Amino acid sequence: MKKHFLLILILFNSCIDLTSSEWTKADMVQLIHKKTDLSLPDRFKVLLDLATHTEGAFDSDYSYQLTIEYDKLVEQEIINQIIESPLFDITNATNYNDPIWELIQTKTQKGIWSHQENGFKFLHCNNAINRPEPFYLTVDTITNKISLNLTHL
Repeated sequence: MKKHFLLILILFNSCIDLTSSEWTKADMVQLIHKKTDLSLPDRFKVLLDLATHTEGAFDSDYSYQLTIEYDKLVEQEIINQIIESPLFDITNATNYNDPIWELIQTKTQKGIWSHQENGFKFLHCNNAINRPEPFYLTVDTITNKISLNLTHL
């Protein structure tokens, strides 16, 4: 019994803990780039960095919320990255019921950037890569904030 407990403890500690003090801005930048190909500027202010673990979940389920504020001076750089990205959707699909998603998912495994009234929204593909960690990311060019909501299932 002690061996099983020790093994579970070792496996638990090896998982990423988004609430640990080792979670850094570099980790945030890497996560957003991995999910959307967006490279964040070096300097930004973290407004919200919150991981909520699901009580009683079998597989360390959690949700993660991140809100950052970027400097207005780098806004055009962020906008250019998005609209010049191969993931930018010129058809402006705004929901997953749009038939265009069949075509989109043949071209990318990540998802697409969609233009919104106040900026941009990243719509992830509903595939095996994103189902275990569905996420929602918005770039609000009016408030200069980027928000990420991610759920680890």
